[in-house]
Amino acid sequence: MPVYSGASTDDYTAVSLGAGFSRDEVAFTSRVETRMGDLDDQWSFSLGALRERDATSYAGHLELWRSDRSGPTPVSEDILSTRFSLAYRPLDTRWILLEQVQFEHGLSDGGGFDTRGNRVLNHLKLNWNWNERTQIAWQYSAKWVAETIDGERYDSLGHLFGVEARYDVMPGWDIGLHARARQLAFGDTSDGNYSVGASVGRLVTKNVWASVGYNVEGFSDADFSQSEYTAEGPYVRLRLKVDQDSVREWLDWSPTLASRVKRVLAARE
Repeated sequence: MPVYSGASTDDYTAVSLGAGFSRDEVAFTSRVETRMGDLDDQWSFSLGALRERDATSYAGHLELWRSDRSGPTPVSEDILSTRFSLAYRPLDTRWILLEQVQFEHGLSDGGGFDTRGNRVLNHLKLNWNWNERTQIAWQYSAKWVAETIDGERYDSLGHLFGVEARYDVMPGWDIGLHARARQLAFGDTSDGNYSVGASVGRLVTKNVWASVGYNVEGFSDADFSQSEYTAEGPYVRLRLKVDQDSVREWLDWSPTLASRVKRVLAARE
């Protein structure tokens, strides 16, 4: 079995413990993990919270992670990351708002470098149903990165603006056009890129939508791309709607999968 992290030749023992709580409109999850190896020791703690009320949902996540690697060049790493998300999806309006803010603080000592870094990401999306067959979405993202490597500080600031329009040409089919522009600033220098393309989407089955697209121009950015494909060239994207009824519907659609799930559950009883 491949190792999810750490050295592939390291012998280790891993232990994890999780707990969850849900009541009315609020839910909490927590997890503690430790990985003790001959070459690498790791531990992590995560805490998540969710609240849903009327048309608004709030979610928060906190994670602490530490790694100590031994060997000829010992390295210690510490990471603190937090995330807050907001979704506003009322039934009686044509507007949907999605907002997410992320913060990450990292420390690394050893391996020939002493590194300190902070990263802040913000993603804002607005979706407007112009009519029953047309949707228009706007996106604005920003990121700020500050790193100190062996006493030298490096800062960068980036912005992304995007727009996408989708039109239902017939039941189960849609076409889309999208454009995104990115601007990055490093000290006294700056760099701009853009991505332009089109896509065709098809409803494969209920709550499952597949799209095939092509970007005539593009760029790569792990922070800004995420669910949106911005690189030049062809791409395939799969969108799923998951709720309390989705799993039951998928099992009804695939009797073979349903029988396998039933056997697994029966074996555990």
